[in-house]
Amino acid sequence: MLLLLERKHVIAEGAGAVPLAALMNGSIDVPSGINVVLVISGGNVDSALLFRIIRQSLARQGRIMRFRYYLMTSLACSPVSSRQSHKKEAISCISSHAGESDIPVLMARVTFELETRGWDHISGIKKVLADAGYEIRME
Repeated sequence: MLLLLERKHVIAEGAGAVPLAALMNGSIDVPSGINVVLVISGGNVDSALLFRIIRQSLARQGRIMRFRYYLMTSLACSPVSSRQSHKKEAISCISSHAGESDIPVLMARVTFELETRGWDHISGIKKVLADAGYEIRME
């Protein structure tokens, strides 16, 4: 579904994208030199479901990095925005939680979501944060 959306600007529901998935994973044997026509159908996709599918697909491709860390509530909360050595990621979401039952009283849990370029980019960001002393937990 995401491939069709990104490359062909076609919204297809899950079942409607099956012909492309079958062709791509080798379930259909196509002799070389043969033209193939796929019937892609069904644009009846709920926008909230489409949003979740896109986010999950991007995360699986290493194009979204989600992580969290804990810090004292009196400290600055942005290791990513304070680091300049891993440019070209975009912060898409930051949330901070304090006072919840699973968080120590003087601590906050900060969750980041970054748009990344792939798994190598994620590895670089993790190294920069570890080198700066941040102990992150991937989500």
